Amino acid sequence: IRVINDIRDALDNLESSLANGLSSAPEEDLDPLVIPLIALSGLMQESMVRGVGWHFMDMGRRVERAVQIMKTVTTLVTQTTDKSDDKTLLNAMLRSMEVFITYRRHSRTRSGIELGLELVILDDTNPRSLIFQFERLQNHFAAVRRTDPNLKGLDEEDRALLEAVTSLKLSRITTLAESQEGSRFELSALLIRLNTLLSDFSNI
Repeated sequence: IRVINDIRDALDNLESSLANGLSSAPEEDLDPLVIPLIALSGLMQESMVRGVGWHFMDMGRRVERAVQIMKTVTTLVTQTTDKSDDKTLLNAMLRSMEVFITYRRHSRTRSGIELGLELVILDDTNPRSLIFQFERLQNHFAAVRRTDPNLKGLDEEDRALLEAVTSLKLSRITTLAESQEGSRFELSALLIRLNTLLSDFSNI
C-alpha cells in the first residue's frame, strides 16, 4: 500500500508541476516516480503468487513493451539517411532499449546496425528484446491454458504467438539490416506483420 500511495503522491505532484506546460528539464519532474515504480515492479516479480492474475499482469507488460520496441525501431532505423545520422539514430535506439553498454561490449568484434538489430530484436537472452517479449507471452499463455483441462489443440492466440516467434527465429539479420533506396523494406515488413499478430493476440 505504501508503494501505491507513493506513486499516487508523485503523480499528483507531477500534475501540479506540469500545469503550466513542460519545464526546461521535464525529466526532473519525472524523477520522483522512478523509485516507487521500480519498487512496484520488484514487488510484482518477487512477492506475487504465480497465479492466473500474475500471468495476465505480466502479459500486459510484455505486450506494452513489444509495442514500444516496434514503434522505436520503426521510427529510428527503418529509414536510412547519411552515415552520421544513421549512427546517431542507432545510438538513440540502443540507449532507449537499454542495450548500449552491451552493444559497446560486443562491438570489439563487430558493430553497426546488424549488431544493434540483433540485440534489440533477435537476442532471446536480452529481457528488452522483441523475441524475449513474444516468448514470454507464449509461456504465460500456455500456463493460463493449463488451468483449463478441457482445452485441446491450438487457440488463435497460440497461432498468432507461434507465427510471431517463428518469423523472428527465421529472420536473417543481414537481410533485415539491408537498405535499398533509403529504406529497410524487410525490417519494416517484419515489424508490420508482428504488430498485426500482436494485435490479433491482444484482441481475440
